[in-house]
Amino acid sequence: MDVTINRDENKFLLARNGMKYFWLFYILFILGLLSKILSRQLHLASDVVLEYQMIFFAPFILYFLYYLTIGRKKYLILEEDHENIFNS
Repeated sequence: MDVTINRDENKFLLARNGMKYFWLFYILFILGLLSKILSRQLHLASDVVLEYQMIFFAPFILYFLYYLTIGRKKYLILEEDHENIFNS
């Protein structure tokens, strides 16, 4: 990001997360962990447990792989902060 600042001027940048649906995939990850714990308690077959884990873990892993590869420029959003309390 190019920023041009004059000699007696202050500008503030706002940095924010570009990962919009992180909370949803975090919940999927937690559900994947819970499925492993519940499968031990219910004595389910290992192939059924693997299917449930793939349902929960695959989207979680693919989401982060997207931001590590194709969406790497969308991971962090930098913009000028016009509402900063120190901005006069």
